[in-house]
Amino acid sequence: MQVAKLPMDCGNLNEIRQGSDAVDRGMIRLVQRPLGYGLTAAQPKPDEASIPAPDRVVARLIDHRHWAGEEQLGADLTFQAID
Repeated sequence: MQVAKLPMDCGNLNEIRQGSDAVDRGMIRLVQRPLGYGLTAAQPKPDEASIPAPDRVVARLIDHRHWAGEEQLGADLTFQAID
């Protein structure tokens, strides 16, 4: 697999598209990982009713907003569920 160029190093539209596609594929792989952690965390639970962790979800959404701010992304690019 060829490594994509950084945006500022792209010399044409094809290289820009290849870079964008590579980032999208990487994001899909990254999204899969926390889902795997969630499924693993649910295994020792005694029943489905004990799986939800709403306090944990809210804490994670707050973390996501904070991390997005550190990366200079607006809150509109993060989950809005805590509004």
